[in-house]
Amino acid sequence: MFTNRFLAIYLYTSVTLLALLQSAAVAQTTQPAKILRPFVVTRDQLQALMPVESDLQGFTRLKMQKFEPSQDMTGQESDMIELNQDVTQWFPGRPPTPKETGTISLIRRRYVSANNLYWVTIEISLRATPEAATKEVENFLHSVQAGYQPGTFSGASQIGDASYFSGEDALLFRCGRMMVYINGSLTWSATHQQNDVPKFPTSAMEAIAYQTLLLASESSTLTAVSSQTARVNIDNQILHKNGSLIAGRTYVPVAEFAKAMGLTSQWDTKTGALTLSGTGHKTVTLTAGSTAANVAGKKAAALSVPVLKQAGQPVMALDDLLTVTGGKITGHSGDTVQVKT
Repeated sequence: MFTNRFLAIYLYTSVTLLALLQSAAVAQTTQPAKILRPFVVTRDQLQALMPVESDLQGFTRLKMQKFEPSQDMTGQESDMIELNQDVTQWFPGRPPTPKETGTISLIRRRYVSANNLYWVTIEISLRATPEAATKEVENFLHSVQAGYQPGTFSGASQIGDASYFSGEDALLFRCGRMMVYINGSLTWSATHQQNDVPKFPTSAMEAIAYQTLLLASESSTLTAVSSQTARVNIDNQILHKNGSLIAGRTYVPVAEFAKAMGLTSQWDTKTGALTLSGTGHKTVTLTAGSTAANVAGKKAAALSVPVLKQAGQPVMALDDLLTVTGGKITGHSGDTVQVKT
């Protein structure tokens, strides 16, 4: 009798388990594919990527006076924000190609130099994936039909994941989901001056590009710009404030670096002038937004990245700082960069 009862329980359990497995299998085969959440960008997120006046040395946001709100004196749009636009709607009357699908968010602003000689237009767009942003770059290069060359004006290999420049007035780069287009031109008043006016300074466009990359790194979840904390160890002394490893390059706060090196840093927030000096060290003079460097009163090799600003304070690439002050990177240990002076 015990055996019969045990057999009954065993059969009941087996049948029940088999039914559950079959039910799970059916549910697995009929369950709809997982739907990815749409890539939605807010106005505040987009505006946080655009440099403000305090970030750009020598440039102020174009003020609209006696013109249409969205246009400057040339008739071109100076300010624009488009949020989560369906790209397929941009091509009415024909089916879109695979490169013309998805959503895009973009912001555009125009700034004018303090001497009123130059305009600079900055346009930042975000796509749902880095692959879509790459296609956006390809579409742009194909549409302009101009001689864009890979790299930068200064000869650097690239900014971000890829960069292109044209002549002396346009720079395009992509990093992560973000594409940035920067265009410089003479202002209307400059073109009517009697004296010769210099061409738009290409160094200013590169400074804006790197400044935008720095801002994008602070929203890496949104932009997919690679960014992580980097600790800097100078002669066995860890900097109090961490640096940042952005798109493969380490940036550090200049004041913190100078303190660890036994230097005094002087920073003029109005002019962007930066001076590093100290006993036994040659005086170094730099300027925000510029790659020019002077050591002991003599012109030194240009910086690889212009002096940038973060929260109003100067930030520089670590390798550039070591070049002008002395020292070298001796190795890496986890997230720590080892420096020997």
